[in-house]
Amino acid sequence: MRTLEKSDVCDPRVEYVKTPRTGDELLRLDLNENVLGCSPKVIEALKQVKPTDVSVYPDTSVFRTELAQFLGVEDGNILMTNGADEAIRYIMDQFLKPGDEVVMAEPTFSMYPVFCSQLKVEIRSVNYNDDLSFPTEALIGAITPRTKMIVLVSPNNPTGTSIELPDLRRICEATDAKVLLDEAYFEFGEIDAMDVLADYRNLVLVRTFSKVYGLAGLRLGYMIADRSIISSIEQVSAPYNVNNLAVIAARAALSDQKFTTDYVQMIQQNRDYLAEKLPVKTYPSQANFLVADMGEYRVEIWNGLRERGILVRDLASFKLLGNCIRIGVGTKEMCDTVVGAIEQITGGCQ
Repeated sequence: MRTLEKSDVCDPRVEYVKTPRTGDELLRLDLNENVLGCSPKVIEALKQVKPTDVSVYPDTSVFRTELAQFLGVEDGNILMTNGADEAIRYIMDQFLKPGDEVVMAEPTFSMYPVFCSQLKVEIRSVNYNDDLSFPTEALIGAITPRTKMIVLVSPNNPTGTSIELPDLRRICEATDAKVLLDEAYFEFGEIDAMDVLADYRNLVLVRTFSKVYGLAGLRLGYMIADRSIISSIEQVSAPYNVNNLAVIAARAALSDQKFTTDYVQMIQQNRDYLAEKLPVKTYPSQANFLVADMGEYRVEIWNGLRERGILVRDLASFKLLGNCIRIGVGTKEMCDTVVGAIEQITGGCQ
């Protein structure tokens, strides 16, 4: 278990590092984006944008109702945000204060240590299991009376690991602390925490339109929780934080479920295909990416891919993943390109 020392709190070195990605010719498989782009219905909707859609302040109430109906909850159970990152920050801002304790499993999404550092809260962490499965027992064992929040990511970024619903239930029942569950990639897996949300008033789900819907450039996320949690966060959230163009695009994206379903099926099939074809060890994933263990050739492979215009994520800075890279799953042709490049690079290393 790890706790941030006082000297580490608000350490400016704890930051999210963005990688330069200029050039239209690049194969971008490093940030888990939708490789096909958004639904054509989104583009058509944006082409119909009126001058007043840009000039007036946004009103998200209609779409909030539509999204609530789609999810099978009440309007008061949802709050939309400027990307999932803002949802995470709102939740942490509202329910944490300096010196509070947050429990999480590592490795995890890079922004959680960043936000904890900025808010001057202490992290009590446990490691994922060696096979990158979720450490349920260890995490529950790490909860103390000082714990104010538990951070979960399912499927996890960067491991691709999902948390089974019985384990989620056990965690929610083990504490009165808020349980923040980041489900940015849930559509690519087989587990939907909406099935248990109504049973736990301390559970908050965070989701996004960036991944499966392909709207990362418009920044739209949302949280789902008990009405008391949403009301509390609404009191401190910005009144016009979600822009009109994002709402217009999201309504169109939500209306095209065939595009979404087809895309998910393609990613799931190609995820298995890529895992089979790669000449290195990969870990099971329920997300739209794979973690691949490159062994002693990690640096050569990462550099070689970049030289060939293929962007992947180097995971050397993450616990348990020192020899790994994260590869976004794309079309079958994209997978073949990656596999061929890695075979070429590793062949030259031997």
